[in-house]
Amino acid sequence: MRRRPGWIQTGIALGVIGALLVVSPALGGPSLQSLVKKEVAKQFAAAQVSKKKKKFKTTVVQRTGTTGPIASGAAGDGVANCVGNEKAVGGGFAAASGFGRIDGSQPQLNGAGVPTGWHVFVGNDSPGSATFTVYVLCQTP
Repeated sequence: MRRRPGWIQTGIALGVIGALLVVSPALGGPSLQSLVKKEVAKQFAAAQVSKKKKKFKTTVVQRTGTTGPIASGAAGDGVANCVGNEKAVGGGFAAASGFGRIDGSQPQLNGAGVPTGWHVFVGNDSPGSATFTVYVLCQTP
């Protein structure tokens, strides 16, 4: 049957370990302080790398489309399209004062469901014909 080490034996073992830590630098080995500094520097560098944010270069441009004239009492729609691999991120319209109503303003989706333009539906409640301009904000990846 094997006995567990007693308090005295444990104390001696800890004393030997402590003595080795103190004597190690004198024997050409690293000191405990230098090991701690090295580990702290390594962890700090890893934390700094994880804090860096990746910068994405994107460009947003405004494109327009004009529709009209739309006769008094009539409805119409217009689309402003992005070009190339641009994606629509917003849009809207502008019209002359007294122009009627907005019946809809929404992204124009391609067959894959990607927003590639802006589509506006209007009704002309003014007494004369009117034109309006559709705007789309397009972002390049």
